[in-house]
Amino acid sequence: MSHAPGQVGAPSGESQPPGTWHTDDGAVMRVGASTRSIGKALCMLPVAAVFCAIAGLFGAFSVISILQSLGLMSTASGRAGSPGAGACVLVFALPILGVGLWMLWSAAMAIGGRVEVTLRDDDLRVFTGVGPLGRSRHISAASIAGVVDHEEVIRTSRSPIRRRVILLRVPGGDGVMFGAALNQRRRDFMIENLQRVLGR
Repeated sequence: MSHAPGQVGAPSGESQPPGTWHTDDGAVMRVGASTRSIGKALCMLPVAAVFCAIAGLFGAFSVISILQSLGLMSTASGRAGSPGAGACVLVFALPILGVGLWMLWSAAMAIGGRVEVTLRDDDLRVFTGVGPLGRSRHISAASIAGVVDHEEVIRTSRSPIRRRVILLRVPGGDGVMFGAALNQRRRDFMIENLQRVLGR
């Protein structure tokens, strides 16, 4: 797939949203947007710190309890602890730690994350992450039937979670979804530019 080199602005004559880019040097095309949201980061960081601190306390208690039960650490009473109790506390702490780490990652994305699509020949790469850390997915550009704003529904035990994403539609497949961390203006910018580049 060939590209006309140069810096490409916002589509349809609109002002380009801050934190977005579209460049093409004739060999590699990049369309991207920042996920920065300072307000979200300020909300997420304290909550994430609390979850991680609670998980750390429970985790430390469970490890100490297991070590005491194995005789590798002395107790104040001189009696061995219960390994079952330590293991139960550790199992309880792991989901809390998982939530805390997820919130920390979300805060990092809100501080300095990005979503970027890179097209080199027929290889289209979708990257979501912070700096070099993140997730990359590759797909053939020729296999993409369309680029649309899509509502993703995540089923949970309580009620479904709905969020807006960019969907690269692939006939007979699930396609590739990304861009949930973007605001609507930045998501629209990426969709319109990708539609124009891919011609669909």
